[in-house]
Amino acid sequence: MKYEKYIIAGGNSTLLVRNCSADLRGLVCKKYLGEVEQVGFVDEFKGLPRLIMMGNELCVNGTIAFVRSLKNKSGFLYTSGVERPVEYVNINGDTSIKLSLPFYIKDRCVIFKGIGYLFADRDSLDSSETLAKMAEEYNLPAFGIVDYNSGRLRPIVYVKATNTIVEETSCGSGSIAMSIISRMKDIVQPTGEIISVEKNNNVFTITAKVEKVNNAVLMESENYLYD
Repeated sequence: MKYEKYIIAGGNSTLLVRNCSADLRGLVCKKYLGEVEQVGFVDEFKGLPRLIMMGNELCVNGTIAFVRSLKNKSGFLYTSGVERPVEYVNINGDTSIKLSLPFYIKDRCVIFKGIGYLFADRDSLDSSETLAKMAEEYNLPAFGIVDYNSGRLRPIVYVKATNTIVEETSCGSGSIAMSIISRMKDIVQPTGEIISVEKNNNVFTITAKVEKVNNAVLMESENYLYD
């Protein structure tokens, strides 16, 4: 196995894992969640690179981190939560993805195929209980709360498969949801950095700065998973 760690818009630490068999993925998540906010697994599908997130959910930031790891400056990839190939570009430290992302709005929620978001005051809810119920109600692998407090996004996301809830330090899909509701293009993250969202009907272009953590110390032998 090979591991790479990335930071998106100053936060949302993401671990990308290559050459990991499906039966070991749960152990990898158990080992590293807490050190990182999310884990994605890299393989190939129909001749294109593919990212499968830890809960098979849509993860925009995970996809952006994946793009940063690729050798080509532009091209197409597959990612969980989206059926069609996603177009990407890497230019001077800015990474962009362009994807078709149908959605609908119901009550205070924006619902995508791979994740949903509730717009609410996060401090007024039991986030864990609320999000678990919302994921079940909408039959989604993940659900989050979007709270744009004091001019900054305050996202928290529940992933059903891993039964985890994370207060994210930046959030790409939450930024898309926020942009849909507010019509803002530049969404300020908890870190103070920006994720930019451009919308053309159901097609979104998302851009953020991505940094590889070159000094990340991660074991590459399978044996450590059983420690």
